[in-house]
Amino acid sequence: MFDNVRVVSQKGGWKVHFRKDQPFEGTTDINVIFEYQPRYVLAEHMAYELFRKAGLPSPTRGYLRVWMNGRPVGYHLLVEQPNRRFLKRTGRDENANLFKILWHGQNLVGQHEKKTNLSTGHDDLKQLVADLEQTRGQAQWKVIEKHFNVAEFINYYAVNMCLQNWDGFFNNHSVYHDLKPGGKWGVIPWDEDKTWGDYDGASSSYNWYEMPLTYAMRGDQAPGDLKSMFQRSPFGSSTWWRPPGWF
Repeated sequence: MFDNVRVVSQKGGWKVHFRKDQPFEGTTDINVIFEYQPRYVLAEHMAYELFRKAGLPSPTRGYLRVWMNGRPVGYHLLVEQPNRRFLKRTGRDENANLFKILWHGQNLVGQHEKKTNLSTGHDDLKQLVADLEQTRGQAQWKVIEKHFNVAEFINYYAVNMCLQNWDGFFNNHSVYHDLKPGGKWGVIPWDEDKTWGDYDGASSSYNWYEMPLTYAMRGDQAPGDLKSMFQRSPFGSSTWWRPPGWF
């Protein structure tokens, strides 16, 4: 039993907030979701497990049987919400700047919704991207080594390839900046339902495993395999195509 639980409806389920002194299995914010079909519930759980095995800060997840007002509404997926408690639980700086990436945002600031330390703005993010854009070659590599948890990002991108996570470079992740002296930037996976061979308009066999190894790299080109307008994405090419993200 929990006192003062706040339940907010969202797409495919609910976001549930617990008191800080009464966490649910160590977390204060969870998502209870069932989006469209059983496959998504399984795929997302499996994806987070693979990220966890690769050393990424991965949300706690599991399955619940849900009743509302005495009426059973079936099984749902539980996914922990990345927040300060999540950062602390995964061994990160709980006072870090945490940003959620928005696919629909405009410009650098608009695509990075800040979740912690709201009063301090996006100055560290702006400076980081400026340093990346103003350097090339070994000079840029020095910037990367200084400011990024390199192993964490490498593992994140490698797992994305294993999962065919086409939406995980431009979108569907959060980034955080450890503010302690020498602290670095890291990445948190999110919204992993359309993985393991699935994408918008995919075959019902889910047998897509041909995402290019150059996917999301600077200068990579969109594929030219369009068959109809119904297979186009908002970015003007195949529905699985996305341009590179900021990092």
